[in-house]
Amino acid sequence: MSTLNCEFKGVPEDCIREGIYKSKVGTIEGYAYREDEVFNSLPDRENSPKLAFHALWDSINRSTYPWSMNPWVWGLYYRIIKKEGR
Repeated sequence: MSTLNCEFKGVPEDCIREGIYKSKVGTIEGYAYREDEVFNSLPDRENSPKLAFHALWDSINRSTYPWSMNPWVWGLYYRIIKKEGR
């Protein structure tokens, strides 16, 4: 028997693939998932892609699987294989 422990580390590249991008609203720069928001308003927290992803996650899943619940998720990656002659 083996145990697998996983945790979302907030790797910037993974956050960017999920739709997080650098944004600027007025004079405030930071990361966001919507054009009108930047997630750097909490002075004691790092302005990071992970913080923006956290906000994105809760905007979609708050009612059933909030970020604080820390649900298991799986990342699926696909690549297109082109068949010769097509």
